[in-house]
Amino acid sequence: MEPIPNAAAADAWGGWLGEGLGPLKSLYMSTGNRPAGGSNPSKIWRLDEGSEEWVDDETPEHAEVINKIRNSATTTYAFFESPGEGQTWIISKSLEHSGSGGWDFESVHTVPTPVGGRGLAINGPEGELLFAGCSQNWAEAQTAEVYQKSGGGWEKTREIEHSLLWELEFDDEDNLWEFFSAFAEGQESALFVGGEQKETPPGGNISHATWFKGHMYVIGNLSKEDSNKIYRSADGGEWEHVHTLSEATIGDHVQMVPRGEEGELWYTGHNPFEAGYSLDGTEWVREESVPSFATGEDTNHLTAVAYYGPDVDDEKERGVYLFARDSDADTTRIFRDRGAGSLMIEVI
Repeated sequence: MEPIPNAAAADAWGGWLGEGLGPLKSLYMSTGNRPAGGSNPSKIWRLDEGSEEWVDDETPEHAEVINKIRNSATTTYAFFESPGEGQTWIISKSLEHSGSGGWDFESVHTVPTPVGGRGLAINGPEGELLFAGCSQNWAEAQTAEVYQKSGGGWEKTREIEHSLLWELEFDDEDNLWEFFSAFAEGQESALFVGGEQKETPPGGNISHATWFKGHMYVIGNLSKEDSNKIYRSADGGEWEHVHTLSEATIGDHVQMVPRGEEGELWYTGHNPFEAGYSLDGTEWVREESVPSFATGEDTNHLTAVAYYGPDVDDEKERGVYLFARDSDADTTRIFRDRGAGSLMIEVI
């Protein structure tokens, strides 16, 4: 395989049940680099069904980070951080678009200053509810905003001063969880669940969230307090500490994988790379077949996890894919398992 340049693995997405996206049934992986542009710009990479070659999906240029990816019944969306002049912070393309390209900018409110976060949430494959959020000039403690797409347009649903909107996620009851973080001095944290303000989650600055068996799980902390721990809450009120990563100092992703009768919960962390899983959300297993290696230091994502396997009829046998930057080897490493099989290392 041709190697993917050394970049931060920001997010990965293979469909809601690992079925792949579009007519090519593709898996997507997004990357980020700071500062924006340069010789290694942020991109989305695509792996098509039956292929072993990752290809550039020809997204627009100038993003500092292309972050969270999700799909509705008709469209794939991605968070486009710090857009250039004339660009917006959400890109999309038709789910039926075959091959590379086809990405365009959504008509969300244009902000004249850099945006941050990974605010993009859809309540399942049919996507009746779609929300996206950004933070204007977040490094200087300005405004965080959330928008809902309805009828082809975008309408603002929330605005908070002196905060960073970092994550949006739905639970099984279609309640939207909105995580606003205090990234810099003078900023404030906040949490809304179904429109009701709750107590702030541990540390405020969570890195990623996912719903699993009656609880919202969060990982990481951008302020580096509790940065390698996983917490959960049923309603956003009290938060329970359920796991501390063994070696990684920063937690990146915690992702529900709909495999088996009740699903699995996987996590990734970096500095150095670490991955593991849980079947109940309380007892955790570090995946020992994945080696520990240097990823570099960053408060943002350097690893990702996705569920994918459109060529497999039995969902229990679809694969978990793990992505991590290998800073020493100057490449992005990918690990794949196939259900009952052992993890197969792929360095690409």
